[in-house]
Amino acid sequence: MALISCPECSKSVSDQSVSCPNCGFPTPKSETFNSHVPPPLSKKNYNNSNSVAGNRKRQKNSGCSGVIIFLLIIIIAIGYWLMDSYDSYTEKARQYSEEQSEPSEVEESLLDSELTQIPMLLSGSGEDGRYFLISHSTSYELEHIDYVRRGKESDAYGQMQINCKSNEIRKSSSESLKALPSADLGDWYTPTPDWTDQDIVNFICK
Repeated sequence: MALISCPECSKSVSDQSVSCPNCGFPTPKSETFNSHVPPPLSKKNYNNSNSVAGNRKRQKNSGCSGVIIFLLIIIIAIGYWLMDSYDSYTEKARQYSEEQSEPSEVEESLLDSELTQIPMLLSGSGEDGRYFLISHSTSYELEHIDYVRRGKESDAYGQMQINCKSNEIRKSSSESLKALPSADLGDWYTPTPDWTDQDIVNFICK
């Protein structure tokens, strides 16, 4: 501990004292100590600090709320779009099923019209009276025919190309007449002698 002179009254003062015991003047130590201690916040500064912190918190909460609302709108829009797409798909599927299950206007007219019967002589009496010629045309020495096999519960339709010179055919079949034009006829082959294909060839190439 050392003695120093008071700047105010010039009395000897301990360098550890915070003020002069004679006149009360602050010593250099008290000034050094007070320089490291921040001044206390006034009520006004305290209120301003709380106000700034509150504004920042409200801005942060407002930003989060905006993001949440935006995400909810996107989720609702996606859900609505999925429901609308599903309803549209089910409606198209229902319409397609009805179109496939009900005969078309062309098929109904065929059922009510007089068609040329194709006699089944080789394949047996069980098939006779079932096959009817719908259309027949010739091009490039090939015979093109559409025919129907009428059954008790449903009808089957067929398309055939016939080469009468080589006794070869290629054909396709379908449960719908309107599907025949796009059907694949496959490769050429010789029909079985005692089956319906040969009966149709004999009728067309007679």
